[in-house]
Amino acid sequence: MLEYQLGEMLWADGSVLRYEVEARAFEFAISISRIIESTSIYKQLIRKLPSQRVLLYFQYIIKKEIYPFVRQGYVIQWYKRNGKTIPFRESFVKAQKSGVFLLLKECWNFEDIPITLVNPTFHNFTSYDTVKKLVKGYLKDSLIKMYKSFDRFKKNKDISFFAGQRGTIACHYTQGVDTSRRNDLNWYTGSGITPEQTLIYFDKNNTDSICGKLISRQIIKKVENCGFKWVSLEKGIIEGKDENYWHPHEKPKNLFIEKGIAQNKVEKWIVDVANDLLAQVHYWRSFYDDFNVKINYTPEEGLAKNIAQAIAFDIEKINSGFLVGKQRSEIFLPHSLYCIGYHPKHVFFVWNKRLGRYFSPNYNQNDVLVITGYTNELFKENEDMSNLSIFQKLRSVGVNFIIALFDNMYGPDVHFSKKDMTKFYQSILQWILDDSTIGLVIKSKKPAVIDNLPMIHPLLNKALKTDRCIKIENELGRFPSEASSGADMAIGCGISSAVIEAVIGGCRGIHYDMTNLKNHEFYKWGYEKVVFDDLDRMMASLKKYKENPHSNSELGDWTPYLNELDPFRDGRGGERMGTYMRWLLEAFDKGKNRDEAMQYANKLYTNKWGNDTITNMEHT
Repeated sequence: MLEYQLGEMLWADGSVLRYEVEARAFEFAISISRIIESTSIYKQLIRKLPSQRVLLYFQYIIKKEIYPFVRQGYVIQWYKRNGKTIPFRESFVKAQKSGVFLLLKECWNFEDIPITLVNPTFHNFTSYDTVKKLVKGYLKDSLIKMYKSFDRFKKNKDISFFAGQRGTIACHYTQGVDTSRRNDLNWYTGSGITPEQTLIYFDKNNTDSICGKLISRQIIKKVENCGFKWVSLEKGIIEGKDENYWHPHEKPKNLFIEKGIAQNKVEKWIVDVANDLLAQVHYWRSFYDDFNVKINYTPEEGLAKNIAQAIAFDIEKINSGFLVGKQRSEIFLPHSLYCIGYHPKHVFFVWNKRLGRYFSPNYNQNDVLVITGYTNELFKENEDMSNLSIFQKLRSVGVNFIIALFDNMYGPDVHFSKKDMTKFYQSILQWILDDSTIGLVIKSKKPAVIDNLPMIHPLLNKALKTDRCIKIENELGRFPSEASSGADMAIGCGISSAVIEAVIGGCRGIHYDMTNLKNHEFYKWGYEKVVFDDLDRMMASLKKYKENPHSNSELGDWTPYLNELDPFRDGRGGERMGTYMRWLLEAFDKGKNRDEAMQYANKLYTNKWGNDTITNMEHT
């Protein structure tokens, strides 16, 4: 494959190539899904799973599978436009002659860049994405085989509790339960929800497992001490013996669509995807039934599993409920462009009303957006006290201007490149070394960000030795406010969520948009005031402001737009989340159906916090 860096390769409008790849993959996914929607197999699936989100699931899967090939098309096109030499074997896109790629070929409209479908038996697949996709296909088959063997399982007797008559909130353990860091229980305090109504469920999709760790007994003890119930959905992920392990009950007869009805390779692919979805929906429907789950709170985003979890509620007319989630990051591109199924929640808690514009048309199939303000606790006294010593230390060594720095992930497939991140760090660090009155607090996204930037290590080590540079350690999951609560200016890469969080907490902040996203509304709010697309000009403005703040008093000042970021700014966003969920549970306990429960919660919420805090979304 041709080498590429999507964060360095600019398109005609000056933006990075990643945006074009995402938008085109989205368009292809929508077109292909409409073809699939008209097939008899899809109509059979809809009869089994009567939910509008079934099409969303296919759109999500399609985009994931075709993305590497759309990217390849754009890389070839970029090479041609920039006069780069391309070996003949790399001048066209090669894909498998099977499944969704047969439909992709029908939609393919790249100028002068053909797509060739090759028999996978004879084609040398060297792409990591392709290998991953083949493995994924194997896992799908394995999953279906597993579900087809459920009749040999007996009802699990290891679980010592079962839900009573009252509805349960199931909370997916993703980021942890430590409330001093990003956590999964930010909604619980002040919600009025009782511990016995709360079920924490564990699987491999959590920070601990991703880091190669087992869920510790200390975490289990903390959950139990809070009075929460808990359950493990996988064996071998909890430290010590397997306990409270759950698996679904026996599959119903005729759960799957028979593969024999497929008359061609496209239909075979549709059947495989359909059966994978049916297996997942059965799994989650069993989970909801066994524990009387009325609300499934899932902090994660961007997973096909989440769509299946939502469908599992949709198909149940009597014992139904809601998939619920929250905004984690500042969303900088309309979902109508590319984020198909990234937030497929019935109820989605957001920071502000701007999200309504970003989520229309509704390619996440949300039912309502609930405006809560920022959902993490920015104003906790113990956090402020812990940070005080950091900033006092910097002031004590002669610092009169403190910068909070937030980086971002980089790589060939993301919006930011390693080269640009290196330049960003070098510029800031060199300024620190040149001016002994400047302090720097670095809150990196993940340890690997700095570890894999060897070009900055000499400068960083020198800066750290001055005692005017502090790098927050164990940074994964820590709040941006730890770096910004005593800073004079927050600086972040791209349209930075961390900067927005810092601004909501009271700090000035600017975005260094190295992706040149000129159509973002922040450019209208304050080009070269709150957002910059040129590193040298940003550094010049910062230096000028540092020497004389009155020379550019608008730099990093978000005062006119604070209501657009967070209309509350009281640190109670999590409490509002939990209160809304409590009202949903109350409605279910009163015997209301799903529509009535949502109407009940919406009415109470708007009465308390305003008519403009609920946005009802239309389904596309």
